[in-house]
Amino acid sequence: MKITSVLAVCLALPFALSVPTLGSDTGKFKTDKALEPTHWGAVVGRVYDAHTGSPIPDATVSVQTDGEFPATGRAVGKTDALGRYKVNAMLGRVSSNVNIGRLLTTGVFGLFGGAKKVTKRVDVSRLNIQVAREGCNTFEGVVPARSVDAARFSLTMEPILLTKAGSAEASTTAEGWGVARVMAVTVEPAILRPGARAMVTVQILCPPVAGSGDVRVSCSSDIWRSDLRVEKGAPSGTLIFKGDFRTPRSKQVRIVTLEARLRECPLDMAVDGERRTALVQVVTTDAEEKAAALRAEAFRLLQRGENVEAATRLKGLSALPETTPWDLEQLAAVSKILHDDVTAVAALKRAAEMTPEKERLMPAGRYASALMENGGDGGTVIRDFSPVVAAVREKDRPKRVPLPLMLALGNAYVQSNRLEEAQTINVALLKWPDAGTSTDVVEFRNGLRLSQARANLKVAPDSPQARAEYGRVLMDLGRWEEAVDELRSAAQHDPSLLAVRRDIAYALLHIKGDQAAVLQDLDEALAAAQKQVEITEGGKKSKTKDFFAWHALGMLLYTKAAQQRNAGEPVATETFARSYEALREALRCGRAGARVSNWVGYTRPRVVATAGFAYEEADSDFIILDSLKTLVKNSNEHLALFNLGTAFLDLGQPALAAEPLQKALAAKPTFVEAKYAQALVSLQMGDRSAALSGLRDTVQANPRHAHAHLILAKIYTEEGDTSSAAACLAEHAKMYGTAK
Repeated sequence: MKITSVLAVCLALPFALSVPTLGSDTGKFKTDKALEPTHWGAVVGRVYDAHTGSPIPDATVSVQTDGEFPATGRAVGKTDALGRYKVNAMLGRVSSNVNIGRLLTTGVFGLFGGAKKVTKRVDVSRLNIQVAREGCNTFEGVVPARSVDAARFSLTMEPILLTKAGSAEASTTAEGWGVARVMAVTVEPAILRPGARAMVTVQILCPPVAGSGDVRVSCSSDIWRSDLRVEKGAPSGTLIFKGDFRTPRSKQVRIVTLEARLRECPLDMAVDGERRTALVQVVTTDAEEKAAALRAEAFRLLQRGENVEAATRLKGLSALPETTPWDLEQLAAVSKILHDDVTAVAALKRAAEMTPEKERLMPAGRYASALMENGGDGGTVIRDFSPVVAAVREKDRPKRVPLPLMLALGNAYVQSNRLEEAQTINVALLKWPDAGTSTDVVEFRNGLRLSQARANLKVAPDSPQARAEYGRVLMDLGRWEEAVDELRSAAQHDPSLLAVRRDIAYALLHIKGDQAAVLQDLDEALAAAQKQVEITEGGKKSKTKDFFAWHALGMLLYTKAAQQRNAGEPVATETFARSYEALREALRCGRAGARVSNWVGYTRPRVVATAGFAYEEADSDFIILDSLKTLVKNSNEHLALFNLGTAFLDLGQPALAAEPLQKALAAKPTFVEAKYAQALVSLQMGDRSAALSGLRDTVQANPRHAHAHLILAKIYTEEGDTSSAAACLAEHAKMYGTAK
């Protein structure tokens, strides 16, 4: 691998004990269009007064470009009357090509776009932004994107809150914060007879600077959906929307959850405040109306989080002849929160039995899931539910059989060690449209893979290969200590398994306080890792397309380079550069899947839009490389050092994160986010005292921090200090609402 002097110097810069001076021949990085952003895209966001929540106009917003905050140009803009800015930044790459075959068939229309294929790839998920306004403390920090629109090639950023000049409180970005939210939704009357009319009222918290015509609220339910009309004369800072509907003429009880949603607003909406629900009930008898009143009371208690009282009402309701499956499912949900698993399972069983047979699959899935979640008998689940699934034609199952029912059956097969049948379900789940985004599916597949590795090891307990594979599964599950034990055992039985040395070292990187063990076997691990990325077929060598192989090599090389640097070895420069190249190869293999637009007519191009990477580790790798590119120009650039440190932190490498974060604080001692990140490093390294100190310093300087109060609450809870934990949660709730 050829390493240029520019790259070698670049990689050494952030870590050298004394920074060498770059000569005029250093030039710039050679842009790699396959990896680095090459095209400008739109960046939008808003700036607010941290104390009042009002939008701040006429603030200057600048996106860091090439390591600098420019004063003019497309990366600079001003906020308008609603605090909104729109600037540009390098977000990724846009490319296009022409389909010659389609051009021949479309003629002149193809020239307008019908034969074109446009690819838009957004790699950036956060930006370094500076916001300055007279009378305010300047904000300068890392702002995450709230949403990414690859098709439009744009980012919408999290809001930025500016504190008053001279205030000891720092200006900050506020993830999930919003000045607008749905405060309440009511239905009058909430208990109705068939054919009656009802009025829906929705109260929106919204500063008066936002015109009511720019705010849109809608309601939806099984019986009615519509946009609502704004009412005049609402108190300042609020908007009232109303709408009315007529209930269906039904002879059965109808229990309907009506959702009010803040669909459009010119200001940021709180992430947990975009919608609220109300309960609408249609009854036909006095007895049903009495049960409905008890149901409405239980619903109000659930919304207020008074779960014990709500459970009491729901238990009383479930004892009435007028109880419904809805009541039982709510009882199961709140009982699960209260760790009353027996009541939850019994309620779901009754709900499934009460549901009409043609609608029973969904509640049956919830009941089966509850059985498995609570360590139920997998054999019972198989006996009761495999015939239910088998009764549905195979081609119809993805549409008719709920995903929870399939997962419960799959987990039952795993629990019963019927792994072939579990694997059959695993393959079948590829046809379920919502399986690709389900965390429950990921957990099922992880459990199946672990059971398969255990089964193979049980069949061949003396097989080093089987033990190594079991160790790798444990690695993938983040069970690093167990993985190291299994991998070491495999290596002891068969020293020729070179890849195991790589895996041991990589696993040790994630175990706090075990750096000495990592460094001891690092050379063997690196040799194995290098071999894993090289493929030989037919006497020809090529590079693997395995992202994780390249990522592991990059991290091991980085660790080796740090070891060499600390020992004063000149070869550290070259090793850092090799690490850089390995991480670049990892990114080439880590591209995410794409969303393709519909191809309509002859004049519209086909757009392929991709956002981010396929793996979380790849996002961190991208940030590492981007930070190093900035640090070649300025080795003390505090935001690049911060990004570098937090990327390592996200990768579970606190030892590597510590130094760049320390240097970021040295470059800018008032950098509150770096103090917060240092506290997380201490927490991961097991130094709880230092973590607490750093987190307290963080919330003192930035009481609006999006995460520090929550982590403090977690630590206090673990230490049994419930009053301090409650105080931290209350502080967080003042800004962001109740933590979910």
